[in-house]
Amino acid sequence: MSRANIELYERGRAVMDAREISDALAEELLAPGFRMENTSTAVTDNTYVGAEGVREWIRDMFEAFDEGLAL
Repeated sequence: MSRANIELYERGRAVMDAREISDALAEELLAPGFRMENTSTAVTDNTYVGAEGVREWIRDMFEAFDEGLAL
């Protein structure tokens, strides 16, 4: 694996650990027009667009897992 890919992974991991992504980092990491569509087998079946979509996805994912851990 290239060093660039490792650094990209580490930066993405830091976003997940912080549960937040800044506009500047989102602009750098996300492709223009970024769109993520979850399938019905995912935690949610929502569609997420752009930096705000990534923020919403992070909230949804941690909310689902936090609730699961509380059971």
